[in-house]
Amino acid sequence: MQWFQIAKEHRGTVLKFQVNQFALALFSLMVFVFTMQNKFTMFFCGLFTMAFYWYLIYHLMWNIGGKDRIRVDGGRAKKILWKGFYIGLLANLFNLLLAVMNLIYYYTGISWLRLGNIIARLWESMYAGWWQLFMPHNPLAHFFVVLPTICVAGAAYLIGYHNIFLSSFLGIKPKPAKHR
Repeated sequence: MQWFQIAKEHRGTVLKFQVNQFALALFSLMVFVFTMQNKFTMFFCGLFTMAFYWYLIYHLMWNIGGKDRIRVDGGRAKKILWKGFYIGLLANLFNLLLAVMNLIYYYTGISWLRLGNIIARLWESMYAGWWQLFMPHNPLAHFFVVLPTICVAGAAYLIGYHNIFLSSFLGIKPKPAKHR
């Protein structure tokens, strides 16, 4: 029951995940068209696109965690600390489906499942630099994409829920809000 409530409540968030992933996939394709010839630039562009994607997820989930904390403190919602991981998993169900299709294709050779690999390489192109350098033909590579994304979503939700700013780890204190 809890899964269905979270899925119903956060359909918009899952859609935002998908829009962010689509937009960053297009951006990453443009970046990697110019960097595929040089391994050094491919490595750093891959690092940049992955970090940027994870930052977008962090920002989205931090806000949801902060809003949920207000709702829990006000007595309007139950405390579910793993909610960020659930939302991250829901948002990555399509990526998991593509990973399973790719794995089945790799071991069976069923030709129509090759489409899953093609779509996955386009849909998850923010990881293209790392795939090409470290695991170009590994069928498990698409599963490795999902795990950090879910972990970033869950951690960002928890950080937002507890109102912790990442800038505070760098010694930067957030400015106090001006009250009107």
